[in-house]
Amino acid sequence: MISELAQVEFASALARWVRMGELNEPQANRVETAFHEDVAEGRFEVVPVSSAVFQRTNHWLLTRRVRLRALDALQLACAEASEANLLTLDNELLEAAEYLGIPTHRVCDSD
Repeated sequence: MISELAQVEFASALARWVRMGELNEPQANRVETAFHEDVAEGRFEVVPVSSAVFQRTNHWLLTRRVRLRALDALQLACAEASEANLLTLDNELLEAAEYLGIPTHRVCDSD
């Protein structure tokens, strides 16, 4: 399960990897195609981002209890709204999720 936001963040990461020379255009095109095929084939369920999710995100940011960037907070609110476990490599995001009571799964580089 991924949010609509995850699709935007994927596009941003792919563009950044090309700009930084980590991927060339043909490689990026293959990765992009594979991602879109995964979505089309139902390997990922894309969940819309509702107004309630934005409100929850805003609430958490305004409490100033956890260190969260806006998009990270929005991803957490999407996970909460979907009753999904958060999977990430980002330790700071995991700590915030755990503090906010969002189920997590720590992903290791070797997973």
